[in-house]
Amino acid sequence: MTKRVGGAVVRNRLRRRLRALIAEAARSGRVPAGALLISAGPEAARRNPQELRNDVIRLLDALDARRNPVEDPQ
Repeated sequence: MTKRVGGAVVRNRLRRRLRALIAEAARSGRVPAGALLISAGPEAARRNPQELRNDVIRLLDALDARRNPVEDPQ
């Protein structure tokens, strides 16, 4: 994370929150195997923990949809 996210305290808090959310998602099998790179901008630091959790879930859902597109039954 860059300094545009905030000071060291803000960046480290956001880093810890994101790490915990990804670890939780990995335990439930939501995180794909391999490396996962997450970048967060200044708005992420202003999100409360539940909003940040919802954002991560939405992003993992989008990633899953891109990796496993639903076939059109015709």
